[in-house]
Amino acid sequence: MTKITAQYAAGFIDGEGCLTICRKRNHNNGYSYAAVVCVANVHRRVVADFASQFGGRLSCRNERRGNFRDHWVAFWQAERTRRLIQTIQPFLRLKAPQAELLLSFLDFKATLRIPGRGGYSLEQRTALHGYYYKARLMNRVGRRPLQIPLEVSQ
Repeated sequence: MTKITAQYAAGFIDGEGCLTICRKRNHNNGYSYAAVVCVANVHRRVVADFASQFGGRLSCRNERRGNFRDHWVAFWQAERTRRLIQTIQPFLRLKAPQAELLLSFLDFKATLRIPGRGGYSLEQRTALHGYYYKARLMNRVGRRPLQIPLEVSQ
């Protein structure tokens, strides 16, 4: 395994990585949100070194489109995301705003109680929804405007 410096990791993540907030529907028709950092590349060794050194998970994504090659992805969630971002944050250039957003999101989420049967309150859902769409706006590509629903589902 090659030792990866925080400076190299930040540069690689600036170019090949993604810092975002994912959303998935849960069992009670609400959503759960998670801070995620991903690094992808066709060279397994580089991505495996990232996953090993910074505590991420490694997976292979099989491409079935055209001339695209299979690629490897290392990803981090929850507190592992926080530790990775805190390590590389001083050296990030392009993705520094996303890193700030994810740390703020993780701080906010840490203040929430674990939802019971009723789930999060409307104010909490609205705040989580806001973080999610802010990350989407920061990471969007292309010219089409992003459609942002103003209402949060009950």
